[in-house]
Amino acid sequence: MALALIQASTALAADPPSQASSPQAPSPQASSPQASPEATGTPQGDASPGNGDITVTARRRNETLQSVPVTMSALGQEQFERLAIKDTTDLNGLSPNVQVARSGAGTGAVQVFIRGVGQDALAFNVENPVGQYLDDVYLGRVQGALLDVLDLDRIEILRGPQGTLYGRNSTVGAVKYITRQPDLEEAHYRGAFTYGNFKRVDATVSASIPIVADKLAVKIDAGVRNRAGYLKVVDGNGNDTGFRDNRIERKSARLALKYQPTSELTVDLSADYSKDTGGSSSGTPLAGCSTTSPSSCANLFGSPYKVGENGADAGYLSSYGFAGRVAYDLGAVTLKSITSYRGLHDFDSIDLGSIPNVTGLLLPDFKRQHQVSQELQASTNGDGPFNVVGGLFYYNENIRHFANFLNIDRVNDHQFSYSYAGYADGTYKLTKRWSIEAGGRYSRDRKELDRSILNGGTGNQLIYTGSSKVHFQKVTYKVGTDYQLTPDILTYVNYGTGYRPGGYVFTYPLQPQIDTGSVLNTTRNETAKNLEAGLKTELLDRHVRLNLAGFITRYIGLQAADTNRPFPIVSKDLHIKGVEADLEAHPIEALTIYANGGYLHSRVVSGPTAGTTQRYIPKIQYTAGGEYRLPLSDDSHIFIGGNVFHTASFRTDDAFIPSVIQPSYTLVNGELGIETDGGRMRLSIDGKNLTDKAYFLSTVPDLARFFAPPRTVSATLSLKI
Repeated sequence: MALALIQASTALAADPPSQASSPQAPSPQASSPQASPEATGTPQGDASPGNGDITVTARRRNETLQSVPVTMSALGQEQFERLAIKDTTDLNGLSPNVQVARSGAGTGAVQVFIRGVGQDALAFNVENPVGQYLDDVYLGRVQGALLDVLDLDRIEILRGPQGTLYGRNSTVGAVKYITRQPDLEEAHYRGAFTYGNFKRVDATVSASIPIVADKLAVKIDAGVRNRAGYLKVVDGNGNDTGFRDNRIERKSARLALKYQPTSELTVDLSADYSKDTGGSSSGTPLAGCSTTSPSSCANLFGSPYKVGENGADAGYLSSYGFAGRVAYDLGAVTLKSITSYRGLHDFDSIDLGSIPNVTGLLLPDFKRQHQVSQELQASTNGDGPFNVVGGLFYYNENIRHFANFLNIDRVNDHQFSYSYAGYADGTYKLTKRWSIEAGGRYSRDRKELDRSILNGGTGNQLIYTGSSKVHFQKVTYKVGTDYQLTPDILTYVNYGTGYRPGGYVFTYPLQPQIDTGSVLNTTRNETAKNLEAGLKTELLDRHVRLNLAGFITRYIGLQAADTNRPFPIVSKDLHIKGVEADLEAHPIEALTIYANGGYLHSRVVSGPTAGTTQRYIPKIQYTAGGEYRLPLSDDSHIFIGGNVFHTASFRTDDAFIPSVIQPSYTLVNGELGIETDGGRMRLSIDGKNLTDKAYFLSTVPDLARFFAPPRTVSATLSLKI
């Protein structure tokens, strides 16, 4: 495969003379006015054969990827094409210590674990510790965060607590999706069509059209994705019923408007809509599981891709949003306003056992959510030694939740959440080589829950009603420094904290909790404290880039779903330490070699699983690959590439039983294709999991495993005008 990402575990560079004075011949993409100052992720230098720079906004202002003091990765349009990245799940394995998968968390949901911590529960009452953002707008739910890559400019993956500039529920890291903005000068048209096994058919189109030259432009993106399920639905005797689960049926659209009446004022308006009718994820049923022997836990119907069905594929999700961004450049300072409204309707019918005609494990769950956010921001424009970004943030969420837990009790919830924050982050150049950074954020959260519970047997007998109001607050901060040892070597040290407010313990309260009066109990705050040190190098005239980072993170009050039904949220303290590395090399102009990997070690120090290791933490995980391009003419070439992803064994659950242990596995991916007319026409054949490895990323202990797709092969034709 092509070079997937130009990654960095980097330090804050103080605009070193060596980088500032290096040749910077803009590429055709970088010089295109389609990439706005705040949303450009294209190479800014001559990336062949040396390494180019990517502009990112990890610190809410434009900086090169190699100079930002955040451990992160960035993927641009070129990487999306070469790695056949179509949605969020395709990011798995493309950044050290990052796991991404669709799981039992519901239709349109995505499970992101960074350094072993994430959110995989269906719960409405707990937020995702991995902050996910669409054009700086916070996405409040894991449902609706499974995004199709229509015409994104780039994706940034920030690893480690982001408690200052992002703050809300970003104790683990953040994933930022930055869309390509309308072009005020020229019209651009893009289209792509994909056909693959499992009856896969994808189509995307994009058009950017100036309405008033240099003043007003509109952009329209739309996409359709369809793929038959890779799980065969069988009856009680194991016979194929003809139905398929874990299918893809998604439609997405986005409309963006850019208005720039003067060089100082820019107004960006957008609206997006997505409909997912692919159904809830289904798990493969297990049989004969023991507490001692891993080999005794077998797939009930002999295959990891055969499941029973009791209506579990009936899920759907509709999500939509509106956003407005206004930026005014005063010269020394830029003022910004980011306003948004988002909503979703989500229904899931999770079958915890996937055994035909056994409906007692069926869990219908409905959520209707609306959120409003407003951010006001001021930032200096980088002309002097001191630069600062500061702002105010407001967030309000209204979510209704209806569920029938295993035909035991029916739950009717209405939760309100209010969040307020103020933040500032500044950097100062002590010398040309040495910089320091400090920032802080004050957050205050309020949650209110109205809850009613009906008896599951009679259906309408009210057995409980009550309400609760709770408040949480926290000051988080970050300090750091970096020093350029030589023109090609940077060192850095950062210490930062993150915060996630507490929440209500029970998603599905049952009568035992009602009897003991704990139905409205809450967890404490979750706090992360993270120390990182790293080294960044660019060697051999930028032909080799090697970045190293080591970290120690302590979580206090980490919120996680308990495996015991009804899956309450529990708090625990957790220590994690690790090392991450990124390598990129261009030994010759036609060849790119890359690798990234991570080592993790964890220990739970309090809570129900004290003294054990954390789930979703393999000790070793790495990706290695390369690409070779064979020129056919001045503007055409053939490309061939591939990569290998390997992970050590890990647990998908806090339970220490064989059914939740995923042994180590290796995935092989590849690509072959041709580009002509300077990349305007591209035809590729992509293969993922070419060795057809069966592996799972989520479980219901001793009942079911949620397996990832088997081998998939597809062909894609894309055109740019």
